[in-house]
Amino acid sequence: MNVRKNVSEMSPTEKTAFVNAVLALKDDTDSPRPPAADAAGALNRYDVYVWVHSLVMDGAHKGPAFTPWHREFLRQFELELQSVSGDPTMTIPYWDSVEARIPSDAGYPFTTNLMGGMGTGTDNRVMTGQFAESAGWTLNVRTGASTGITRDNTSYLRRRTGQNPAQLPERAELNAALVHSDYDALNEEGSYAEGNANRANGSEIALSFRKILEYANHNGPHEWIGGNMMPSTSPNDPVFYLHHSNIDKVWAVWQQRTNGGVSNYLPTSGTADHSLNSVMSMLESSFFLFPVRNRPADVLNHKVDLGYMYDVDLPVLATTVTDLNFGTVEEGSTIQLPIPFTIESGRNMKFQINAFGGDAAFHAPTGAPAFEIVNHTDGVPQTHEVLIELETNTGTGSKIGLVEVNVYVWDDDRFYSNVVGDYLVDTFIVNLEAMVVEEVRSAIALVLDKSYSMRLNDGTSITRYEMLENAIMGVRDLLAPDDGVGMVYYDSDADPIFEITQKSEGGEAAINAALADPANQPGGNTAIGQGIIEGAQMLIDEINDSSTPYTNFGMLVMTDGNQNVHPYITEAPVSSAITGIGQDIYAIGLGQQGTTSEAALNDISRSVLLTGDMTGDERMFKLTNYFNQILADIKKEDVVLDPMGRLLFGTEHQVAYAISEADIRSNIVVLSPLAPFIKVSLIAPNGDEIIGTTGNVAHEINANNQIYRVTFPALPDKPETSHGGHWKVVLQLRSREEVKKICAKWQEREDIFKNRDEYNSVPYSVAIYTRSDLNFKCSVEKDSDTIGAEVRLFANLSQYRRPISGRVRAEVQWPNGKLKVLSLEEIETGEFYVHFKAEQSGIYQLIIKAEGRSMAGRPFFREAIRSVSIYKRNPERASDGGADNGAAICKTLQCLISQESIRNFLKKNEINPEELKKCLLETCGDDKDQQQLFSKSIKKKTMVEANENRTASSKDESSEKRDDCLERVEKAPELKKIEYPEPKIPEMSNMPMEMPAFKLNEKGEFEKVDFTFDESC
Repeated sequence: MNVRKNVSEMSPTEKTAFVNAVLALKDDTDSPRPPAADAAGALNRYDVYVWVHSLVMDGAHKGPAFTPWHREFLRQFELELQSVSGDPTMTIPYWDSVEARIPSDAGYPFTTNLMGGMGTGTDNRVMTGQFAESAGWTLNVRTGASTGITRDNTSYLRRRTGQNPAQLPERAELNAALVHSDYDALNEEGSYAEGNANRANGSEIALSFRKILEYANHNGPHEWIGGNMMPSTSPNDPVFYLHHSNIDKVWAVWQQRTNGGVSNYLPTSGTADHSLNSVMSMLESSFFLFPVRNRPADVLNHKVDLGYMYDVDLPVLATTVTDLNFGTVEEGSTIQLPIPFTIESGRNMKFQINAFGGDAAFHAPTGAPAFEIVNHTDGVPQTHEVLIELETNTGTGSKIGLVEVNVYVWDDDRFYSNVVGDYLVDTFIVNLEAMVVEEVRSAIALVLDKSYSMRLNDGTSITRYEMLENAIMGVRDLLAPDDGVGMVYYDSDADPIFEITQKSEGGEAAINAALADPANQPGGNTAIGQGIIEGAQMLIDEINDSSTPYTNFGMLVMTDGNQNVHPYITEAPVSSAITGIGQDIYAIGLGQQGTTSEAALNDISRSVLLTGDMTGDERMFKLTNYFNQILADIKKEDVVLDPMGRLLFGTEHQVAYAISEADIRSNIVVLSPLAPFIKVSLIAPNGDEIIGTTGNVAHEINANNQIYRVTFPALPDKPETSHGGHWKVVLQLRSREEVKKICAKWQEREDIFKNRDEYNSVPYSVAIYTRSDLNFKCSVEKDSDTIGAEVRLFANLSQYRRPISGRVRAEVQWPNGKLKVLSLEEIETGEFYVHFKAEQSGIYQLIIKAEGRSMAGRPFFREAIRSVSIYKRNPERASDGGADNGAAICKTLQCLISQESIRNFLKKNEINPEELKKCLLETCGDDKDQQQLFSKSIKKKTMVEANENRTASSKDESSEKRDDCLERVEKAPELKKIEYPEPKIPEMSNMPMEMPAFKLNEKGEFEKVDFTFDESC
């Protein structure tokens, strides 16, 4: 909405633009003009407006239509200014003649760069500015009167000289109009229109708003300026428009003071040209270039009907929210939700949360000011949000409340309250509701591969299945006691091991039993689809159980090979089974691209993580970290940090991380093959060292990890210094002597240290997860699966469900091992994006990191792991089995070529086995599984045989020794055009404007102002 502003608020540039637009209208000889106007002397579009006004007289003066007629007249003129200037936001400024009365007053319009000066000499000729005759301003439409106050026979612009400012209307006349409750009133003759204005008297003028506005506030400046502002052709002086813009402003203010003004217009009928729905004189569509609103009823609401407002108008405010529902919220969480207000305003305003009612859980955000000042003066629609905070530490259950929001403007003009101060524009009441529940529980279905290739060890001392066991134990340990877990194993078919079971009520024991059961050792084919069906059914049964305690659900599918048993992942049985839970499926592929059905899994999963080749310490931690990251995603937690390192005996490592005021709980997970023998402690922001279970901290030591579970504040007696701030995890590997003292069977575990590196160090990984109201979410998309694909990364940051700014970067490891760091662009607050072209085939490993400061100014860090697989050609989804037959053929051929007898046969027939092997690799790919299973030298035992030599008894013995040792480790735990008949054009005459000006005298009565008049002028 365009804003008409006070001359005092115009910049020099705006003044120049306005003057140029007026001059352009005066120069506009090409636009159509009524023939009668041309006959009267009009040469341009500006002159048409002078002609129209010169003929309307009693139709727009001395009666109720005075204000609506001039409102539409000005609006038409304003639209033409916008057209010739090319600026759709240009408006007519207003001259506040009450406040700007002398040249030194701000807003005085008679300056060289705006309206030019007052008259000079005996002829009162305007000599300065762009509207002086010397500058080219010529009066073409004139009445021809040669004497008297309505003299109109010169081609140059005239204004009075040396006028007394006291003769201008003052604040008393303005207030007298504004405080009147009646728009108009009948005169002594029983008419709303005065007819002969000279008969108007002070007591009659005081009867209504319109009469005071016209005779006191309007007529006064006309007479004070005099000259060409006195005859009916007064628009010849451009200041006419600034003056009438001010008169329209006063009407607009009065309308807003009196409940909208629409119902207050009088008369509703019975007075020609002036009644509410009568057609006003001379506002004919053929005279103007834009659709005309020519009834008073059509222009009563200048904001809605005409699309402009004044810089003193009350703002247009609205909100669609009457009820604000926070939904189901976990106890301990803090959430901020907005009440959105749409605003159109030409002035600043204040928002205040005045009061809350009902539950004390609802309040203003901590640290929020008593008033929110919204700087908005351009009228452009915008949204302002008032935030309401829900703090859930007042107990569980239904929370009901309400909030009262007040909106004020600073009424320094005293238009609305007659005193300087805050003026209440509106009050909004919004109902508040929330359901606070205990800690949100999560349920995860593990769908795990135990096909034959899980026996491989990838050239290390630990098999894939053992890596899986370690990962499952990590999930087991990281699950909260009230979380649920279920398990499905698949090989040639799928076997549900146990349904969703709460960890503390049998879930942990069920995991242990499944890991220990010899029947679950690897063997057979790869029925991924069957496993997904069983896992989906397990989740759906739990979701459909009305008594389920869980809120978050997810399925984690892990495989190390391509599917080769129907139904396949993209076939109908699987698609049907996962209906409704597709966004809750995650997958991990243990291996390289093309070897884990990852293309098909990607079609049904939220994300697929591929391990790729793993070397060194990655083998120990990567799979476990992948499982834990997915578990955190299912549990709606965030990853703060996930570094790896190595500890030397007797050394100390410190891992620094940041906790914000929005973090509710945190899990610090230390992974290591010697986890029980690492001293782990936490350093709070105040420097306090936390060792073991204490306060709101729980500590547990497990075979391959230690976990600190922290609920903030960590130390109840020090809430301010044991929550937000810089924290540290301190790790120290105990000395050999200490370890030997703790575990008498030290020799059993000493092999863990051998051949690690020359420093005899121990690897570790520290993963920090947080249940937080400051959340980092990211996703990866690609437009194809092949080389040249565009990979798109999206991320967002929010706190209390509100977007916040930050910095996000992605560390992308390309298939060739090269690392590239990409900065994501913040396209809008809290929304980040970057893309790159994948120019190589293989796996792209991505670590996406975010950092910034919370709403309270505390630092935060977040990260997430993703992977993208790019192929030389489109991968098979194996929906028809073709890909599996090809894989089987490849495996068979590679198996044959690994046999010594076959190789001798080929050599005997002059076929080079190595060349054949090379061709097979180019055709079938460099599947590490196939190479390991079928390309090892016959001089060595295959890895399958080597792993089969691991007997159940030795495994049981090792477990027994470990358990015995651990027992001895100290646990610390979003116009209609009206056709009118051809107008009857009256003849132009020398009739005067008859505008006697009135002011209040010392008795508070209206009396005529005696303007000195020089006949020689």
